[in-house]
Amino acid sequence: NFISVSDDFVFEDIKAGKSILLSRDDEVIRIVYNGDIPTRSEDSDLLNNPFFTTGSNKTPDCRIDCYKYVEGRKQYFHSIVIDCKYRKFYNVWESERSSSKHQIKSYKNDASTLFHRDLSPDKSFHTIKPVPEVMILYPDKDQLQWDEGVRFVSLIPGEDSLLKEYLSQTIRYIYE
Repeated sequence: NFISVSDDFVFEDIKAGKSILLSRDDEVIRIVYNGDIPTRSEDSDLLNNPFFTTGSNKTPDCRIDCYKYVEGRKQYFHSIVIDCKYRKFYNVWESERSSSKHQIKSYKNDASTLFHRDLSPDKSFHTIKPVPEVMILYPDKDQLQWDEGVRFVSLIPGEDSLLKEYLSQTIRYIYE
């Protein structure tokens, strides 16, 4: 776990594009709320926008960029994209009329980076997919847990959720 917060720890009025840094030992995660992903490689940078997209969908609800200090240098590992959908699972993923499926797949498949760990920019761009997983939070008890690099997490007030467990698993995977 990266952080333990009490029930009275609340962020109010977070502006789009703002970020929060959390660290433990040599690991650092940067959580970005509603921030645009650059659409050109030259607009990406190691510390603030470590990947870019060639897709038209560029503003997920949340993004978690994972870094680690290796031999004193901050290296980018991967990012997790999180998006909230306010409709049933079928309407998000299965319906022929859903534009959400294209949007969700774009966050994963259209992302590229020049900054992966200690690889050269060219090698990072040609060999690394910076978003190993997109998490979708939605208010439905019917839950498909994993499909095509997308993890669906049911999030209903008053109901148990696997969100914390899934985030922990994915972050551990990124740092392995």
